[in-house]
Amino acid sequence: MVRRTHYCRRCGAAIDPGDVYSAVDVLDAEGRLRELLCRACGADLRAFVAGDGDGGDRETGAAGTEPGDENG
Repeated sequence: MVRRTHYCRRCGAAIDPGDVYSAVDVLDAEGRLRELLCRACGADLRAFVAGDGDGGDRETGAAGTEPGDENG
């Protein structure tokens, strides 16, 4: 549970104490990476990793490509 408001790394939605959210804890090329995602972005990520979709249509704010940038 978060103790203060955080923001979804992907779309910027507020994640307030008591909200349901997704936590991503992975090891990337530069070391450990911990990020919080809102429930909808977490579902999109789960579908993408499972091969069930393209990762959704929400605009990305930090990680990933910007809308209209299909080449990454």
